Amino acid sequence: MPRVSKKDREELVEKVLASEDARATARRLAADRDIPYAALWQWSVSEARRRALEIGAETLRSALSSRGKWLALLARCKADSTGCGYARLEELQECADLGDAELRRFWDLFPADQGDAETAEWILSRRDCPDDILREAVEQSRGLTVLAHREGPKWLLEEVMPLYPFEEPALTLLADYYATDEYSVGDVLRFVRSLPHAHREACQRAVSRRTRFPEDKRVALRMEVELSSAVRLRHLQGRPNGWLLGWDRDRHFAGFTACCSGYPCANLTSFDYDFCNTFEVGVGDRGQALRVRLSFVAPVAERYWTKKPIRKEQEALAALEEAVDRWIGETGFRLLPPEIGELPMDVELELADKDSTTLWKCLFADYA
Repeated sequence: MPRVSKKDREELVEKVLASEDARATARRLAADRDIPYAALWQWSVSEARRRALEIGAETLRSALSSRGKWLALLARCKADSTGCGYARLEELQECADLGDAELRRFWDLFPADQGDAETAEWILSRRDCPDDILREAVEQSRGLTVLAHREGPKWLLEEVMPLYPFEEPALTLLADYYATDEYSVGDVLRFVRSLPHAHREACQRAVSRRTRFPEDKRVALRMEVELSSAVRLRHLQGRPNGWLLGWDRDRHFAGFTACCSGYPCANLTSFDYDFCNTFEVGVGDRGQALRVRLSFVAPVAERYWTKKPIRKEQEALAALEEAVDRWIGETGFRLLPPEIGELPMDVELELADKDSTTLWKCLFADYA
């Protein structure tokens, strides 16, 4: 540590703190007096921090009461070119115990039609910012950057999202709300589908990186992307016609009958308006049948009962269901979750109108 008298040290620090560029002044004075810059800067910052701590919650609360007092406090903090004064103000703005009435009164001091309206926008980042102020800010499109980086509430992020050009509100909604048990896989899919393309891609990238994001929702989002791409590619030249494309009506039927050995099987495949193989295995004496569809558009399948088995039959038929599911997987197909199949698609079909076209219809069968 250089040998500098207390008086000289205080004079040097005062010159640094009184300057408009503290760092540049400290470098110049250190060179002139042949003392280490790091030491002079450390002395200056320590004093600046001590002075900044003199600004307490009561100082802040008093400044909130009038426009002039606030601007004076703001000028005082900004005059400290070390940054310590403004850092202290920001700390108090975030953590000081302030009431709703105090925040509202201060907000009203800097209305939207004033040139310095942004002066009051720091209160929008406070966790306890009153909802009425948040709503007013959204209506006036004030402080959108601050609002977009809040953790919530959910309604606020949803209202800011279409007003803010970047993806932060969508990412927060996805990670802090839709990832919770309160929202289903279908809710997540519909939310991500509703986003603009760039924001949707940002959310999909974020999901792939977040290790704590629920696995079922992660898988569903990835599957939706893959299937939507496959559907758009297959339907690019119009509705695919399996008869003209030479699709194999008997594809995998032999394996299906072997899987369902002991039960009568039927091949119901038609490519008139279907994009899949359709097989059926009959069971029982009430006309029950387990029907399976295997899509030609993407490697996904559907399996369902044409007539639901009664309770006493369910245990006996569970083994057949398991065998069919195992065969579907071994054949290279995945069962299509209903929440993915019901998603709307921007593809033109022949029978389904634009509003009723779903991913399922594009994968398996076109119908009105």
